[in-house]
Amino acid sequence: MLLSNKAVEAVEGKRWVNPYRRLLDQYPGRLLSFDSWDKDAEAVDRLLSGVSQAYCEIGSGSGRHLIEVARQHPQALLFGFELRFKRAVRTMEKSNDAGVHNTIVLRTKGEHLPLLFGPETLDGVYVNFPEPWDKLKRRKHRVLNVSLLEALQTRLKPGGFLSVKTDHSDYLRTFLAEASEFSAFQLVERSEDLHRSEWMAGNVPTEFEELFRHKGISVEYAKLLRVR
Repeated sequence: MLLSNKAVEAVEGKRWVNPYRRLLDQYPGRLLSFDSWDKDAEAVDRLLSGVSQAYCEIGSGSGRHLIEVARQHPQALLFGFELRFKRAVRTMEKSNDAGVHNTIVLRTKGEHLPLLFGPETLDGVYVNFPEPWDKLKRRKHRVLNVSLLEALQTRLKPGGFLSVKTDHSDYLRTFLAEASEFSAFQLVERSEDLHRSEWMAGNVPTEFEELFRHKGISVEYAKLLRVR
């Protein structure tokens, strides 16, 4: 059973320990903690060898989007990168409650994607509402950057996609300008207000997205395909 929302941390001796860390082992093979990099990297390889389709979500949060996409693609594996213990555990709990068992949570940085997935292993990658890192000196931490494009140019299968949603216009425009320099990618879907666009019919909302929608904040969207 999960701990209450108030039990965010517990004291163990003189160390503050996140209680959700203790729950990671309840989901062997599906919640990879990366306390041992080699062991869990090998686990990803084994999982990939057993499926014909695989998708990633960088920053999958508490799993709402990840689980729904997994439900829509029962033949595929959905890998969610999520560092926070509580969100990782919540994703597994929600998956089990929904009877969806093709979700895998990777408790490591999204920047490690190219270390875990080999050439042409992914059918699609989702990046939903990444931290914009507005200050110039912090922009090196942005997930949407040239390094991601370089990685996905080989990790995505031909015809594989990168889907992006954000409430930060400048961030997305900057990234799309960078992407336009990569001939391997083609921008095929774009909206400055997703919820009023033709792309809304196939949209799977996230927790943040519903919050922004209720506040009347526009959600920007883009989808790029690997064309060569």
